[in-house]
Amino acid sequence: MAQWGFPGDPHVRPVPETLGAADKAQAATRERRWLIHCHPVIARDAYGVARYQYAVPGCEYGIGGE
Repeated sequence: MAQWGFPGDPHVRPVPETLGAADKAQAATRERRWLIHCHPVIARDAYGVARYQYAVPGCEYGIGGE
């Protein structure tokens, strides 16, 4: 029997290394700027499902706040 592709369990994901203090501060600054720029709010649709709405187009894809 032949195996194609990478050996091992395809569902195993590597765990990223922990962030240092500078990286944590940079990530917090990016998130804060994104929140201020995109202003996400949760609103219920006609069926009662909670959905995020954003003040700026493209924020639903994680862009913005630059």
